[in-house]
Amino acid sequence: ASETTTSPVRDLATVLADIWGNADPAAAAGWVRQLPPGQAQLEAAGTLATVWAASDINAAVAWSATIDDPSLKSAVVAHLGTTWGAIEPDRALAWLDSLPSESAARGTQGALNSWAATDPVGLADWIEQLSPGARNDQARRSLGDVIADEQPVAALELAAGIGDPIQQGDALARY
Repeated sequence: ASETTTSPVRDLATVLADIWGNADPAAAAGWVRQLPPGQAQLEAAGTLATVWAASDINAAVAWSATIDDPSLKSAVVAHLGTTWGAIEPDRALAWLDSLPSESAARGTQGALNSWAATDPVGLADWIEQLSPGARNDQARRSLGDVIADEQPVAALELAAGIGDPIQQGDALARY
């Protein structure tokens, strides 16, 4: 089976996490923790993280701190960062910056991508205030990816400001 094929078990776990997460996210978190490690657990945890972040980000963040398994924690943090980044990007990034980089990397990318999609002007203003470096480069790529189709010149200008020459060349070629 290909990686894009879903299984009935994964689909069921995701649906249950969605429904239960809306009704009682703390109980759903306990259930997710009891699932066997693997793709079904990761997808259920990601779904729960997204649902819970939208209704009570503080409780969802507290839950993420209790997860010991690195793969599961990374999946949850990625979904929390992505969801929170669309709502309160500054707070989401501050939280992600407080985590070890291996836990936060996907969440940071998700937060920046969500910010670019929901408030491109705000992200552009933030980029202008940000010192050159890896975070600035990452934010420029996120915003450039979102605006490239409708504002190709602005996307190219963002790409030209990327400090890392390899990432800059990649972004310039894409836009």
